[in-house]
Amino acid sequence: MQQEQDKNIRLLSLFLLCCLSFQFSRGQEVLPDSIKYKKHSVAAFDNWLKKAYSIRMEVPEGFKDLYALELFPFGPLKGGTTGAYGPIMESEDGECVLIYSWIPLYIEPPIFGGIEEALESINAQVFGCEIQPQMPRDYRNRLFARGQTYSNLQTAWGTIDKNGYGHDDEELLFDDHVTIVAGHFAHSHFNADTVYVSPIPMKTVFKEKYTLCTGISFMKENFAGIQVFFFFTEKGKAKEQEYLMSLFGKIKYLGEEWDENEMFNYKEELKFFL
Repeated sequence: MQQEQDKNIRLLSLFLLCCLSFQFSRGQEVLPDSIKYKKHSVAAFDNWLKKAYSIRMEVPEGFKDLYALELFPFGPLKGGTTGAYGPIMESEDGECVLIYSWIPLYIEPPIFGGIEEALESINAQVFGCEIQPQMPRDYRNRLFARGQTYSNLQTAWGTIDKNGYGHDDEELLFDDHVTIVAGHFAHSHFNADTVYVSPIPMKTVFKEKYTLCTGISFMKENFAGIQVFFFFTEKGKAKEQEYLMSLFGKIKYLGEEWDENEMFNYKEELKFFL
């Protein structure tokens, strides 16, 4: 059972890497300076993210970088599965770990010669997913962080099918499970427009001690969305607000404008993080 799960995790990781290699298949070559950072480090990830997406994601006070990539799926490893995947940090008291999701929530401009349609076709063949009609890209990006928050919850609660539809008899209400933070608070601490905070149920224990999870998604107009995930012990859950506040100033949208072409200009930087 464990061997099969490990195999599935490796396959999912490979699939994510393949998708990203398609996403960054175009762009000008630049001389990467990430070689000065340790592999899999938050510093290397942050260095790339600042240049490619104008977003800061640094190690919070009270946490240490574990220099590793971790994957925790919120449901069975199959089509439509969501989860936490990226660099991991641990609190100094050992009662909490934090994962920064390494794939920003952003739908790229259609310059890939139909690669998005090709990936959808692959999903349809491999997982039996239906190909859905697409809404305008700007509209989809505006809703991406909210939609991914909801998808995480649906996957964790088991109320989503392989085509991404919720079951009619198991309706999961967004407002019942998600706290939405906007206005001055979101802008002053993260320079974000909206922050979505939601407890995510866990069916399995993470790293043999963490049994509780909170996901946070950040959204800013005309920028990529980002996600982070806190995992707690029972003792750590009592200090949740302290851990969440440690993100203030460490995660931040840089400025009010972002050129999406930077995604492609700094594709080489990501190799040194991975």
